[in-house]
Amino acid sequence: MALSERPAPSKILLDSHVLLWALEQTQKLGPKTTAMLGSVRTVYVSKATLWELAIKYKNGKLPYNTETLLA
Repeated sequence: MALSERPAPSKILLDSHVLLWALEQTQKLGPKTTAMLGSVRTVYVSKATLWELAIKYKNGKLPYNTETLLA
């Protein structure tokens, strides 16, 4: 079965870029990613991703409105 013919997964794990783009800059997501995010039942974010974002926030390198992200 070709990759494009596979059914959408029911669970996915997001990395930091996809998480931030899904929350703040959906135009940066490709059409396949957007479709996948719209069809999954469960989205996971790892502790490592949250740790990475916390470090970026602490160092002032998180270029997003954190009030929006945390709401």
